[in-house]
Parts: sequence; C-alpha cells; structure tokens
Amino acid sequence: MLSEPFGAKANLDKTALEQIARALDSGLPCGVVLADADYGSDTWFRERLTEMGLQYVVGVQGSVSVWRPCRAPLLPKARGRTGRPP
Repeated sequence: MLSEPFGAKANLDKTALEQIARALDSGLPCGVVLADADYGSDTWFRERLTEMGLQYVVGVQGSVSVWRPCRAPLLPKARGRTGRPP
C-alpha cells in the first residue's frame, strides 16, 4: 500500500473520498464513481476507492501505467541495436 499523500492535491483527494464515504453512510444507492484525470492519475485515490469496494471509471494521463489486479505490468519492448538510446 502506498503511503498517504500530502499537499494541496492530497487535501482535495481526501475531501472527495470523505464526501463519497458520507454519501454511502447516509444510505444513498451506490453507483459507479466517475472522476477526471486529476483524480484518476493518483494511485492512492484509486486504491482507496477499491478498498471502499466501489467500482470506478476514471481518466488517467498518458504517463500513468495501469494493469489488471493480480497481474504485473508489461515489460517494455526491447529496442533495436541502432539509434539513440532513450
């Protein structure tokens, strides 16, 4: 598990999760959580949603690596011997 984040963005994530928890505690019907890439690119936020037993659809930035639960990420493709190294 990742350590708890800090900073202004972390406060927004915590506030969003608290609001979701309050909605669940109040007896509102449970639906799917939708979030933009500001939230979706944050692994800590997605892990908290999973721990809460919620289904979610979130945007992520192109630099974010994601993979199915219980699976490892794919290894990068081997590069050829020619050209400048990355």
